[in-house]
Amino acid sequence: MIKREKTGWNIAAGVLNIINAVLMLVYWPVAMSAALSDGFGGTNVTTGAVAFFQVINVIVLAVNLIALIVSHKHQISIVGHILGIIGDVFFMIGGWASFVNLVMSILAAVFVLLQHPNKKAKATLMNQSGQGPQAQN
Repeated sequence: MIKREKTGWNIAAGVLNIINAVLMLVYWPVAMSAALSDGFGGTNVTTGAVAFFQVINVIVLAVNLIALIVSHKHQISIVGHILGIIGDVFFMIGGWASFVNLVMSILAAVFVLLQHPNKKAKATLMNQSGQGPQAQN
């Protein structure tokens, strides 16, 4: 497979991880205000508000999974995608983990957007260019 620095899926995953981090930042205030509105107004908006965050989280999880597979095929580091997947899965288990997802999404975005070829690809490139340990013999 062709070795690349980044793919379109990686950029999409990085941007969606940033959006997910912002959403996790506002998750608790939105959920609490919806719950208070339900309690005092007799409405049922909490379910819809929480469902919105869950749907966005599932979309980000799916993009991270696809980007993980594509990155692995192109020998690009997959650390950011794994961090994003862990954070998304924690939030899917329960909304109490929104802080974990916030931190993991920020780390995932940083690692994904600052990606580089993995160690195996770097070693191959070094050997091909004559700078590796085998070329010195």
